[in-house]
Amino acid sequence: SGSIIVWEVNFAENRLTDRGVHTLLSLFHELGVGIRILKLFRNALGMGAAHALADWIANSPVPLLELHASHNYLPGEGMSQLLLAASKRADFPPLKPGVGRVPFWLRLEYNIVRDSDSVIKVAEGRMLHTRLAEGVPVGSERMVCVVNDRTYGTCKNEWCANHQRTGRCPLVHVTYPARQERPWDDRWETPLSPEEASRWRVTATKVTTPPRASCHGGGGGEDSPLRKEHEAKAQL
Repeated sequence: SGSIIVWEVNFAENRLTDRGVHTLLSLFHELGVGIRILKLFRNALGMGAAHALADWIANSPVPLLELHASHNYLPGEGMSQLLLAASKRADFPPLKPGVGRVPFWLRLEYNIVRDSDSVIKVAEGRMLHTRLAEGVPVGSERMVCVVNDRTYGTCKNEWCANHQRTGRCPLVHVTYPARQERPWDDRWETPLSPEEASRWRVTATKVTTPPRASCHGGGGGEDSPLRKEHEAKAQL
């Protein structure tokens, strides 16, 4: 494909904000870099980052195998955007070298997702509709496989129990989605307008400057209450 393929990029525990992730992904796009595993856990990512990551998932040079985004400030709408992005790729579920087809491994525990079961149920319907509407092979009616624990026989990043049992591979593994311990506020769930969301795209022909993330976007802005709370906890 002419792209540079990197197996793992790790920017975990770096106090990254929405703008920071947008800048990183935009740079990777401009350089033609494809990533297989992206680690962004324990940062300060909110709705802006969710839209940037969703654009990357849907349009990156190679299918992303794993996204580790736990311990951030991604709301339910952010989770929905990431799941919907996975449904737009004809090469999902991704092919892992030496393993075969595996669901995209998506870690979103310890964010600010309220009622994760409902979020996933609604998102799964949208994912199926998207694949059917765009003529993408469905393969499995089950778009999402939820991993609730780490006991023996449960799904792992290289193995899916549902795939093993049915022969059909879901698109995404979502890990431990019910584990959400951050304080929740209605403001965090406010969706971005289409115009604002488009400004967070990272694979546009001309990279646009993202807006300063506000508190309603999930905490990515430098001056937002969630960002200040995150930095205060990091200093403890």
